Amino acid sequence: MQHMLQFLYEVLAHNGTIWGALNAERLVGIATYHPHLTDTMDQLVFLHVSRGYRRQGIASRLFDRIEQLARQSGAQELYVSAARRKSSS
Repeated sequence: MQHMLQFLYEVLAHNGTIWGALNAERLVGIATYHPHLTDTMDQLVFLHVSRGYRRQGIASRLFDRIEQLARQSGAQELYVSAARRKSSS
């Protein structure tokens, strides 16, 4: 958990944005965004939805918000790096 908090602080320190999806008071999804990775490219740094909340459109809504931020910033590209894990289904 400490590693994740440090990661999120670093995103914010570089003018990033963190978006969360809540169910009542429980965080069930999170996306982090880094503007201006290069002159023409922004970055979707991290996207995660808790297992019990997947396949409900949460990741799509978070991605749509990040895409909107990238368009507003003038980015021509959005860098996304993905790694599939066993637990991702």
